[in-house]
Amino acid sequence: MTINKEWLELHYNITEGDEVILANPETIIENGGMVFFALDGMKVAGTCAIVKEDTDTFQLIKMGVLKAHRKKGIGELLLNACILEAQTRGAKKLTLETAKELIPAIRLYEKAGFKKSGEEHMHPQFGRKIFEMTLTL
Repeated sequence: MTINKEWLELHYNITEGDEVILANPETIIENGGMVFFALDGMKVAGTCAIVKEDTDTFQLIKMGVLKAHRKKGIGELLLNACILEAQTRGAKKLTLETAKELIPAIRLYEKAGFKKSGEEHMHPQFGRKIFEMTLTL
């Protein structure tokens, strides 16, 4: 099982939209984004990606850390790598979508400087309630 599928199955149901993204990570890179991996030795312990929304904005997507590797700072390392990469590419902001029940993730994002920037709504592609957070770079 992939890291993202483990996380999605714990919190939600995997949708067709999730499957499309997870089955085609190369499209993230082809469209100007980047995929990140955190290793524990030679094993992948966490992953996430940034996708280019426009010339000034990247979006953080599909962040996950395997259950056995949580609470070791891996999420923070991944998040910091995404922030640095977005800054290096000249972005003015980094956005993400999250859900109110994901308290540890929200705390991590707030610690990095993200602020809630949208009201909770039903995501049109994934069919789950989310809200947006934004970090001004």
